[in-house]
Amino acid sequence: AENFPFCTIEPNESRVPVPDTRFDYLCEYFLPLSNVPAFLNVVDIAGLVNVANVFQCLGNAFLSHI
Repeated sequence: AENFPFCTIEPNESRVPVPDTRFDYLCEYFLPLSNVPAFLNVVDIAGLVNVANVFQCLGNAFLSHI
């Protein structure tokens, strides 16, 4: 495949913490067995582009990440 953003098959993945100002207070109030803050897993996959040869680059391999 060509080296263009719309020809990538592998997704870009990231894990982002979700800030919550209430977290510490709620943990002190309810005393859970473990304190696990929230995280958001973000996956950026290749999108479809209005280009005639885009399917030659991607095929349907990108669909496995949906």
